Amino acid sequence: DKTTRVWDVRRPEKSVQVLQARQSGTNCARFSPDGKWLAFCESADFVHVYETKGYTLTQELDCFGEIPGLSFDPNDSSLYFAAHITDHSGLFKYRQKETKPSLAMTTL
Repeated sequence: DKTTRVWDVRRPEKSVQVLQARQSGTNCARFSPDGKWLAFCESADFVHVYETKGYTLTQELDCFGEIPGLSFDPNDSSLYFAAHITDHSGLFKYRQKETKPSLAMTTL
């Protein structure tokens, strides 16, 4: 149904939040080590980053390709994800800017 649902395991009868994807189902979802962010990727093209306080969408990354997964670095909350486009593959790193609650791409 193109959604990612956040659950409180203490109250399984109803999801806490329903987050909408753009074009496909969720392939992978991860919370940042500090719990401030929730990132999920669709199987192709999109990575979504939400603040967990109120679950507001802070950034949507459009990368044109299959996305097998993502993960946060436990040391600095950088977000890594892999993407594959026909003949090219890559690992992308995004880190939080000092002044804004958003992510910016850095080179590896």
